[in-house]
Amino acid sequence: MELAPRMRPGALLLVDNTLFNGEVIDDEPAEKAAAIKAFNEHACKDDRVQLVMLPFADGLTMARRLPSGESAL
Repeated sequence: MELAPRMRPGALLLVDNTLFNGEVIDDEPAEKAAAIKAFNEHACKDDRVQLVMLPFADGLTMARRLPSGESAL
């Protein structure tokens, strides 16, 4: 299920543990780290959201739903 289409423009989604002890950058991450890595890559490519990843603790990603037609830059 995708959340971005269900979010109102300007809404925030907070995702915890997106660095997973640094395992997400391993060449061959374990199963859980690989799933988080796939989420991170998918979220980075999504033009409907603006992302900020905060590198404290195990990582916190904030995604803001953009209004239609607005660029993530």
